[in-house]
Amino acid sequence: MALQIMAKLPKYPADTDKIEAINEFLFFENKYRFPPLSTYSEEIEVYSFLSSVIDNKRGVCLGVSLLYLSLAQRLGLKLHPM
Repeated sequence: MALQIMAKLPKYPADTDKIEAINEFLFFENKYRFPPLSTYSEEIEVYSFLSSVIDNKRGVCLGVSLLYLSLAQRLGLKLHPM
């Protein structure tokens, strides 16, 4: 995933370019979303694990945040969860 994002960045990207590229890749190109409420409330653990989020393209705040932070780290961004 990080390589796919890097391929779309300019030669010397600013941090904001990297953040915009991650957002575009995750939420617009690949359509990562919050799971339907009925599914989420029954199987919250599934939507928290990074591997499940990647496989299903659905996740709760924790799962998607882990994916986002992992990609940011691979792209050289120093983001911190708050």
